[in-house]
Amino acid sequence: MTPLRAFYNDSLKTQTVWREAEAMIGTKGVIVIHDTTLDKPYATKMDLVTWHWSGKHRRVVKGINLITLLWTDGKRRVPCDLRVYDAPITSLTKNDRFSEVLLKAEGNESQVCSL
Repeated sequence: MTPLRAFYNDSLKTQTVWREAEAMIGTKGVIVIHDTTLDKPYATKMDLVTWHWSGKHRRVVKGINLITLLWTDGKRRVPCDLRVYDAPITSLTKNDRFSEVLLKAEGNESQVCSL
């Protein structure tokens, strides 16, 4: 199973994604944290849909915000972690989520994610 396929699994756990990604990661590369908004303009009663800045639309839009940690060597991009930015539920800021993802990466037993 590829890491991307694991994202669509209902029972997704970040550790599962990491285990799948670990075999594809080399010893030289960089870690990238990226957030993206999945537009949900017509959602009225959907969990996790809130207002987020969209670089694509250059304005605030309704959607689900995802935070992704990936490893790249410039040629390959391997997702290592995925979190939903769910501030209304957890009251964590986006920076809190970024820190959480980085600390989790640092805790994994791979020299690639030793920050």
